[in-house]
Amino acid sequence: MNLIKKLIPIKIKRYLKVERYIENIKQQIMDSKDRNQLTKYLDEISAVKKIFILDACDHRNLGDQAILMAELQFLKDNFKEYKIVSLGLGKFNNYINIVKKHARLNDIFVLHGGGNLGNEYKRAENTRRTIIQLFPNNNIILFPQTMYFTPNEEGSRELIKSKEIYGNHKKLTLIARERKSYDLMRSNFNNNQTILTPDIVLTLNKSLTNEVRKGALFCCRNDIEGLLSKAEKLEILDILEGEFSKVSITDTIGESNFESVEAKFKEFRQAEIVITDRLHGMVFAAITGTPCIALSNYNYKVKGTYDWIKHLKYIKYTDSIDEVPELVKELKGLKPCKYDNGFSISYYEKIKKAMLV
Repeated sequence: MNLIKKLIPIKIKRYLKVERYIENIKQQIMDSKDRNQLTKYLDEISAVKKIFILDACDHRNLGDQAILMAELQFLKDNFKEYKIVSLGLGKFNNYINIVKKHARLNDIFVLHGGGNLGNEYKRAENTRRTIIQLFPNNNIILFPQTMYFTPNEEGSRELIKSKEIYGNHKKLTLIARERKSYDLMRSNFNNNQTILTPDIVLTLNKSLTNEVRKGALFCCRNDIEGLLSKAEKLEILDILEGEFSKVSITDTIGESNFESVEAKFKEFRQAEIVITDRLHGMVFAAITGTPCIALSNYNYKVKGTYDWIKHLKYIKYTDSIDEVPELVKELKGLKPCKYDNGFSISYYEKIKKAMLV
């Protein structure tokens, strides 16, 4: 790398340095405009009750984008007298002082749901801790989350930090999206109210029985949470290619917007079957009425979420790819499926009740 740097002409180095400087200035101007607009907006709605989401998903993981989509829809449907102010995690430091200045005691703070309560996604956890500390007298609700601190020294150290900060907030409610996380929250955050509900994306219904389906989708992880080896992935592809005329590889990564999420829903609706080791690959299949075989990941969140939807005949879970061929044949023979979210309604009522305490 040092040799490469030496070979770059001085003029190019200077040019790149100037370009970076100009981009930084542009970003500072944009951030300033955003802050001014937010200040003006919060001034305008100062007399109105507000719900703040200060750590909203602003990255390309479509599972997290779908969570935000479902959170916003849930809040709009159930808290019509509130203004909802959703701000991205990536710009948290730009906005937090403005929100701190404008927040009132009757405002509610919603912490974005997902699978990042723990030490593996430190930015998200540190931001949550900051919000909890900055608003000690406001009602704060952590939307359905998976809790996972790694079983090592770092995980233990970070858990102690979170326990202290969470436990000091008297109006913080934690919502787990599967039983294992619920038990962990109850045992580690016993000063806080804890609730168990399904993943918030399961409030959505994106199934259309008239969608033309053709071929199979293989939606697999390529990160620290995946368990499948390259050989196992190839084996699954061979199984699908033996049963379907068209096999596509996909993932729940896209653009950072809801349009990309809707496009992914459509992709799932047009498949005859999905095999996935992604939690939201399974959830997207469920809410689009798409037959699905879900495989385990490195922790308990896929299996835990499957427990909520195992009554859906078109969703199957297995820890072993040896069972995949038989499951493929079983699901291939199903009639068109339609999702019904009625099973979850009573659980989400608990969230509404907690928010209005």
